[in-house]
Amino acid sequence: MKQNLFDLCRTLGLRMFWCAFLISLFLTTTTVTSWAKDITQQVVSQTDLDEEIAQACLDYCQGNRRHGLLTRVSVNRSGTQIFKLRGEAKFRNYHFQESLELFGQRIDGGLTLFDYTIVVIVEGELDENTCKFRVDNVNIENDQIGLSSLARSEEGKVYTIDNCKSFTGDL
Repeated sequence: MKQNLFDLCRTLGLRMFWCAFLISLFLTTTTVTSWAKDITQQVVSQTDLDEEIAQACLDYCQGNRRHGLLTRVSVNRSGTQIFKLRGEAKFRNYHFQESLELFGQRIDGGLTLFDYTIVVIVEGELDENTCKFRVDNVNIENDQIGLSSLARSEEGKVYTIDNCKSFTGDL
């Protein structure tokens, strides 16, 4: 394949340096993307993680229209039996007042009192032999209500993932 690409570069009149650069960029890009796998829908359909996130938001978020959502889960091969998992969840804190009277004046159409989203990103390692997932890192963005300490308490914990090979099978 490399020889064919070099022949193509010569045909196009590219210098050898630029040709090698483009080939290495192509090979690097295709290798990385071929190992990455988005398993969000599979996690939603085969686990109760999305329900746990929704419940956690009902328990800890603020507002009458609060909502927790699993937004993305991806898996990457890291070794022969080791995989890196990365998950992202959004916790929307939202309060909307439909009928409101302020200083004796009725405000029609309602009013949003607050609306912000906390993003929680969890990274960890899955051992395919044991189906054990270890939480390595938790990153919290826009934490206005103090979920950081609760989320960071997950770091270092190990969970068993049922039928984990179904998530990693084709990598």
